[in-house]
Amino acid sequence: MFISPQRYAVIRLDACLLLYLAAVPSKSPTALIDACRVAESVSALAEVLPNADTTVLAGQGHGVLMQSPDLVAGAIAGFLARVG
Repeated sequence: MFISPQRYAVIRLDACLLLYLAAVPSKSPTALIDACRVAESVSALAEVLPNADTTVLAGQGHGVLMQSPDLVAGAIAGFLARVG
């Protein structure tokens, strides 16, 4: 796991967690392992943050912010609308 989720358990603010998942996994075993670790870390954070809102950006890769800024902006706007 990339992070130690328990150190974030004290956070009581609303949190927007964005997880991108590539449509076609890389053929590199290292890249696949890294993707699994990131997903595991986001899931662990969602469990310890009481006000976490997780959005999966399916079919996206590491450059999602540059390649699909409207998708990212929509996910953040949706989060802000839910938390008021």
